[in-house]
Amino acid sequence: MADMDRGDFSLPSFPLCIVAVDLGETTGVAIYDLHARTLKCSSTDEPSHLFPTLEIIKPSVLILERFPENRNLSFEIALVYGSLLEQYTSVLVSPGEWKPVMKTRKFNHSMAKNQHERDAIDMIRYYIFSQWGEELE
Repeated sequence: MADMDRGDFSLPSFPLCIVAVDLGETTGVAIYDLHARTLKCSSTDEPSHLFPTLEIIKPSVLILERFPENRNLSFEIALVYGSLLEQYTSVLVSPGEWKPVMKTRKFNHSMAKNQHERDAIDMIRYYIFSQWGEELE
């Protein structure tokens, strides 16, 4: 807790935990703890299973890939997407925004088991790079 008598209230606030979700038939999730500098990823075939995890983690930043308006989403994906936008302060990034930047920057995705997990990792990388000019190590 900030000690207002010592002026701690003026210290900058940094997110503690950044979560990126790549929704789809297989949903990729990446979690980056900024202070511990740990990156984890996973995926699920049931996007609604994200909610208990997010409730426990309480991300400071939730990154979602923006869906094109003309894209047909399954009912489940649309419901989860809408609920995430409603329940969490989210940063929306479009594939045309983050993919070109991250393709030019090499990263070892060996922990990722599929493309959705790699995409979720790259969305976190893009967010960190665009906010602070830093790259994950």
